Amino acid sequence: MQAPRSKFKISLTAVLNDEVEYPFSLENFEKFVHKEHSEENLEFFHALTRYRESAAKHYPNCISNLRHRRPGSHSSMRSISSAFASSSSLGNSRSMPTASEEMLAERSDDKAGREKLKDEVELIVTLYMIPGSDKEVNLPSSVRKKVLTEVNEKKNYHPDVFKHALEHVYLMMKTSTYPNFYREAVAYLKEKNLPMPRIEREGSTERRTLDRSRGNLSASARDAKVAQ
Repeated sequence: MQAPRSKFKISLTAVLNDEVEYPFSLENFEKFVHKEHSEENLEFFHALTRYRESAAKHYPNCISNLRHRRPGSHSSMRSISSAFASSSSLGNSRSMPTASEEMLAERSDDKAGREKLKDEVELIVTLYMIPGSDKEVNLPSSVRKKVLTEVNEKKNYHPDVFKHALEHVYLMMKTSTYPNFYREAVAYLKEKNLPMPRIEREGSTERRTLDRSRGNLSASARDAKVAQ
């Protein structure tokens, strides 16, 4: 039996991958979440996916990119979940993959790269997961506690440490933010008597998306230093 198709003709996956033109582009979505005062969720999602791409160079069993849709998929949550499930690092769902400082040293000779990963993880935690921070993301206490324990106490920097946080934030965007964004975009098209935009071929806009979003975490780092 096939899974039910999404009620949206354009999925959140396509928007996050920047595969659709105005008014469904990633830039449109970024402006919308800012207007809704929920931009921390999208920024957190971007930060985690960028970190995963960086960390994949050091962890052979880490899938580098969770954002791409599988052919025919209408749900990026399904794509994200299947990507995690297929990762050999998660063979036992009850155990947390480990990537301590010592293990990082064994797996890579790139000391500067390892230090960069540690700094990136610590910045993500400081900006989005510490209670009371300006960009604190609304996460279940159990999810937050698990991540903080793994990172701060066990020095575990494996990207899968953020698995449940990433899934939760994506689900919040999909069920709360995206329906409102979708309705607003469709209303604009109807008002202007315009057709629904086409979804571009997967990967055709990946470079543009990464280039535009890559500066978000760096800008946040500068803000954090100024605040200190």
